[in-house]
Amino acid sequence: MGYVRDDGKTMVAQPHLNLDPKKMGPWNHLRRMAEVQSPNVLLNAMTAEERAAFQADYNRQGPAGRPAPAAS
Repeated sequence: MGYVRDDGKTMVAQPHLNLDPKKMGPWNHLRRMAEVQSPNVLLNAMTAEERAAFQADYNRQGPAGRPAPAAS
C-alpha cells in the first residue's frame, strides 16, 4: 500500500524531517501501538445522545486538543 520504504524496514511517513537512515522509524515500532480504531465505526456505534456529548466535548477541547481560549 506504499506505507513502507524500498528498504522494507522504515515507514514512508516519519515523525521528523531528519532522513538519516539511522534515525528513521521502522515499521515494527507500530506493533507496540494499540489498535487504531476507525472514528466512523466508533461514531456509528454511539447513540444520538452519546454523539452529541462527544461532539460537545470535542468542540470544548479547542484546536488540536488544546483548551479553547475563555470567552470574553
